[in-house]
Amino acid sequence: MASFRTALLATAASALSLAAAPAALANPLTFTNKTTTDGLGSNNVRGVYANGNTIYAATTNGLSISSNGGTSFTNYTQANNGLANNQVNGVYAIGSNIYAATSNGFSISTNGGLNWTTASTGGGGAFQGVFASGSSVYVASQGGVSISLNSGTS
Repeated sequence: MASFRTALLATAASALSLAAAPAALANPLTFTNKTTTDGLGSNNVRGVYANGNTIYAATTNGLSISSNGGTSFTNYTQANNGLANNQVNGVYAIGSNIYAATSNGFSISTNGGLNWTTASTGGGGAFQGVFASGSSVYVASQGGVSISLNSGTS
């Protein structure tokens, strides 16, 4: 009888701990959604990169940059700033350089996104993503991976 009571108490304790679990997990993470009303170029965001309070959002209508932790964004486009295309699929920043992989070229800004130059990568089709480490830049495209060893200048 004692072992039955021990097993019953263990089962009850286990059931109580499971019953308490959903309350503890009801709100484990909280996110705040940012949209075009906050300055994003589009609500369709294809990639994001953050460094400190600076957030870079690759949207289907330009590259949106926030320098205040996402409170507001400034959008940079092909017509106004020289991006290769408004559909930005990936973004990465290192130092003063910002790299944007677009649907029609790979763009580099050395002045916070105000102006862009289009770099030749040797890849083909749409550019999907970008990563940089030191002076090495890696660009993913439909034609393979292109690598620059001098911050994308060649």
